[in-house]
Amino acid sequence: MKKSDLQTALLVLPEDYRQNAFEFLTEHPDYAPENFIDFIKDQLDQMQRAYEYELQDKDDEIASLQNDYEAADYGYDELQDDFDDLNDDYGKLEEELITVQKEKDELAEYALGLKDALDKAGVPVELKQPSCLSHEELMHFYSRG
Repeated sequence: MKKSDLQTALLVLPEDYRQNAFEFLTEHPDYAPENFIDFIKDQLDQMQRAYEYELQDKDDEIASLQNDYEAADYGYDELQDDFDDLNDDYGKLEEELITVQKEKDELAEYALGLKDALDKAGVPVELKQPSCLSHEELMHFYSRG
């Protein structure tokens, strides 16, 4: 094996494997070229296995992160659905509140009309203010802001 071939073979290896090659050459000063080539092949195989393990670890890490992302995304979607349902319920309650308030206003108008008719007929009637809030007060109380 020529010195240039040896240098080229050593340049292929990363630094820590290059150190192993120098140790091999130091321990085997009378090495046969085939032995050194086998040693280099063995070092390259070790490098390949190490890289494969690293890649597998990265693949596992990516899969774990993907699972975490999907779980978080699923959780977000579920929360969003719950929020949408609550928002729908709020809208329905708001509509019911408006309907009840309109009915209350109609009853108040009817009661005032009835009071006026009774007053004209000479039957005095005292109407008490209902204890519930006005429409504006209710809307303010139930508003989101």
